[in-house]
Amino acid sequence: MDVHFIEGQSLLLKEEVFTSKRARAMFAALQWYPYYRLLEAKSFIESDIQYDALLVEVSPELPQSKKHDIRYREPLALCFDHEDRWPPRVQALRRDFPPDVPHLNLVRAGAPRELCLYNEPPDVVRLTWTPPEFLARIAAWLAKTAMGTLHAADQPLEPFLLLSANEVIIPQDLFDAPKPDGKLLVGIPIVRDQQPLRYSVRLLWLPVKEALQQTWICFAFLLQMPPRVHGLIHERPRHLQDLHDLLEREGVVLSVWLRDRLRELYPKHPKPRDRDLLLLVVEIPQQREAGGSVEWLERWAFIVGNSLIQVALAVSAYEKSPEGGYAPLIGSSIDLNPKASALTVIPIEPLRVMSDLIRRDANQFSGIATGTSQRSCVLIGAGALGSQIYLALARMGWGDWTLVDSDTFLPHNTVRHILGDNCVGFYKVRALQWTVEPQLPYNRPREAIPADAMGFTRNQLLAQALKDADLIVDTSTSLAVARALALDVDTKARLVSAFLTPTGKDGVVMIESADRRYRLDVLEQQYYRAIVRDERLGDHLRGHVGKIRYGGSCRDVATVISQDDVLVHAGILAKQIRLGVEQDEPQATLWRLCENGSVERVPIILSPPRSHERGSWRVVYDDALVERCCELRSRKLPKETGGILVGYFDAQRKNIYLVDALPAPPDSQEHTTAFIRGVKGLRASLDSIGEKTARIVHYVGEWHSHPPGVGVEMSSLDRTLLRDIGEEMRFEGWPGVIFIAGDAEQCAIYLETPPGA
Repeated sequence: MDVHFIEGQSLLLKEEVFTSKRARAMFAALQWYPYYRLLEAKSFIESDIQYDALLVEVSPELPQSKKHDIRYREPLALCFDHEDRWPPRVQALRRDFPPDVPHLNLVRAGAPRELCLYNEPPDVVRLTWTPPEFLARIAAWLAKTAMGTLHAADQPLEPFLLLSANEVIIPQDLFDAPKPDGKLLVGIPIVRDQQPLRYSVRLLWLPVKEALQQTWICFAFLLQMPPRVHGLIHERPRHLQDLHDLLEREGVVLSVWLRDRLRELYPKHPKPRDRDLLLLVVEIPQQREAGGSVEWLERWAFIVGNSLIQVALAVSAYEKSPEGGYAPLIGSSIDLNPKASALTVIPIEPLRVMSDLIRRDANQFSGIATGTSQRSCVLIGAGALGSQIYLALARMGWGDWTLVDSDTFLPHNTVRHILGDNCVGFYKVRALQWTVEPQLPYNRPREAIPADAMGFTRNQLLAQALKDADLIVDTSTSLAVARALALDVDTKARLVSAFLTPTGKDGVVMIESADRRYRLDVLEQQYYRAIVRDERLGDHLRGHVGKIRYGGSCRDVATVISQDDVLVHAGILAKQIRLGVEQDEPQATLWRLCENGSVERVPIILSPPRSHERGSWRVVYDDALVERCCELRSRKLPKETGGILVGYFDAQRKNIYLVDALPAPPDSQEHTTAFIRGVKGLRASLDSIGEKTARIVHYVGEWHSHPPGVGVEMSSLDRTLLRDIGEEMRFEGWPGVIFIAGDAEQCAIYLETPPGA
């Protein structure tokens, strides 16, 4: 058997002679481990690293029918660096060991083949490495390689070359899109000052004149190779001759190919610049099996030579005249075949190729299913919360966004906004657009409209954006805007409202149902009921931590909210918006930040909405209100009971929103044929409700029940009561309201409207 000879000093077969701790442990294991025979031990130095080597013969379990030539006795060298910094190297000493099997490490030409046993970093391997496990792994590698099953069917294909430390970033459609007219494909180098040997190259299509105005550039050539079956990882080419030989084995004569491209490069500029470089980008279609489909387009790039003209002269594309100029050579490839000596002096620097990010990639990296992110979205309100919700979603490639806000960016906004001081004085949406476009070229804002969201009747661009939208996200914290979006805007878009409470400790998101039966105004009404009923939410909307004046006007006041609170809520709300609109059902949820850093989720139970038209007024309520009145009624049967209704009015649209019904005060008179509401504790209850709801929910009318067998029509006493309520409410411009509950959840609503209403 013809085997590689391991240079170095021979060692006695004794455990104490080894410097490496792992080598000593391996020597001990080889005394008893089956299938291995220890032949010899040596010490050698390679690349300034000293190794202990145990030369062994292994007898792996092999099948009768083998795909690759693995022998029943394979001589190996187990090489341990003296500091045990790296996993041991395993060299196959047989000179005719198959070179075309997968999972071989890159080695210098003529060196023994080296088994690739791990795909984890050395620090991870060190955690579980033991001599018996290592020996078993070697035997398994040989057995699976013999059968052709070492590379699993679902495992990524082996690369053509190993990774490089530097990279080139290319357009995603570089090999597919047509070449733009009048433009050159050039690479702009990005050198890291602290590490001059580490750099990136950004590939761009630039107009010819603009490209040549750069101090120096990389002229890029694209080479598409024929499909190949993956397997052997090739050795890294050292010079142009190595690369020529490597690609020639794949069917491409690189020197001739380069010559033809270089002749075309400077048709109008016969004097190439010495400082420009040549960048070759190669696409290698990889197959798992011959004739199979292409599973992977491997891409590599190479900086070729120290200058473009050096390469042009070496491949006989140009010739230097006695006057110092350069002229393209014309002739056949046979006449101008370059000598190998001319190519070996041209250095090669391989680069790994990375594509620009596109929306699909952003979706995949974010775990977003393909096809769920393409929505036409409008953001209303580009403030602290809105800007960060938008940026979180846009970064993931979620939504095509139009930004709407009339505010300018002021110095104090910098504390909680994604924009910085350089944007002060500009419209928020314009500055947001300018800031995001270079950051997220795969998901630029569709439009930035510096307008008041309430101006949709006057601003045609805004009106059209709202009409065409699939989703409108309102982060303006304006009741007027939310109501207008829900009730007045001509759109089929689904609406979302997201906001923070005055303290910044609570965040809320409300999402309409897909059929828009549950609109934002309905969700708002039920949100207030949750605040009224849930004792945990007593301070949800209460007061402000403090206010800071930032200008001379009495309205120039900013709330005190920390940026970390905004960030926490922005992440939560962005996720809930993204996931929530995938469901058809309406949703309303709030999140509470606790001082210990935990977040409490408080879901808001939603109830089917109802509405009732009375004259020019519309009463909005829901099943939960009816159930509440009927439950209170059933507790007191056969007597009548009742109480007050709390809610709020919308004078602009003549809507009355009934939020909740309170039980009868303790001093009320309840009879089988009549009910007289008391007043004890009522003022305190209304004050508490007003404080909890930021003075939005208040008294709006009365409710009472009728006894069994009696309908929900008004009696003469009810009519008198309604007139009295109407008389009291007309001083505020509101109608009087009575709600009557009867058998089987029957109910009726009656209004007494003030004159002129």
